[in-house]
Amino acid sequence: MGKYYMITCIGQGDTEITIVDQETWDWIFSPWPKTLKGKNSGEDIVPKAVLKKMRKWYEDDSFKPEITIGSYENDRALQAPSVNGEKFYSMKDALKFIKDKKIKIADSHEGYIY
Repeated sequence: MGKYYMITCIGQGDTEITIVDQETWDWIFSPWPKTLKGKNSGEDIVPKAVLKKMRKWYEDDSFKPEITIGSYENDRALQAPSVNGEKFYSMKDALKFIKDKKIKIADSHEGYIY
């Protein structure tokens, strides 16, 4: 079984918890693309496998994330596709899923909903 990571985003009275795989985690924390240098926002460069998961997740074959330079890690985290196809809205539910599936969480990240 691969490595899994927990993304927790909180804000505006909401909590969203997403369990992601290594590939998605690496994309979230990759640097701002050099091809977008000097731009404040743009269509992020997403690894093909992650983009495929995102399109399935959003049920939209043309989905492309819009990312801003000032908060690109957070923007990516908010749009990250989950390994189980859903987000959790309470820590209790997320921890139950992790326990039931015997998933080991390698790391976690806290972001914001805005």
